Amino acid sequence: MKTIIIGAKGGVGSTSFALLLAKTIQKSIYVSLNFGRKDASASLDLPSPIYDLYDACNRGALLEDCILKGEGVHLLEGPLLKKREDLDLEGLKKVLDQLEETYDHIFLDLGPSWKDLEDLLEPEEVYFLSSPDRAGLYAMDQVKLNNRLWGQGATFVFTCVKDPKKLLEKIDQEGLSFDPVKTLPRLDGPEEGQAFFYPQDFAKIYTDQACMDPGVQKKSLWNRLLRG
Repeated sequence: MKTIIIGAKGGVGSTSFALLLAKTIQKSIYVSLNFGRKDASASLDLPSPIYDLYDACNRGALLEDCILKGEGVHLLEGPLLKKREDLDLEGLKKVLDQLEETYDHIFLDLGPSWKDLEDLLEPEEVYFLSSPDRAGLYAMDQVKLNNRLWGQGATFVFTCVKDPKKLLEKIDQEGLSFDPVKTLPRLDGPEEGQAFFYPQDFAKIYTDQACMDPGVQKKSLWNRLLRG
């Protein structure tokens, strides 16, 4: 099973969201298609990998040499590429086929402009993440338009929400349409000098009852996660 997580813009928590899901579901792996940085391994306090997705896709490196195994989660980091066109998409398809032989669930963390993967990937679940401010709303709208195929069955998740009702009103006032809508509460940042621990602290956000769907209920991985 493949689940795609797309951040409509930077800093909305898509990497942390994908990592938490991968940690929560047994026999799963997180795969980063967010190029240019290796946030996943840093979030888990793991050493930066020697081999990554590029080595597996373009150079035929053994997957066992590319996969990092943290506590309760396996991950395959994305490459530090400037141009996404440099990634061999046929190689990517082969890598995903190999991963499906070992893992029951693959969580793919994508950037907002991976439209060219729509014909390659056939995910069972898609999540678009964004912030609840006006810029975030329109970034979400743009991602939905750019990913028409995935957008038809996607769940739209807004992070750091203080008031879910006001967010739904704002979406309506702007003349936008996201269905189903789910929200995650705002997390107050740690005090100065206080560490923020992943995934324990992050798990508190995504399993809080205040995160429950303010709109349409949907039997999906998200609801199963919230039910614990």
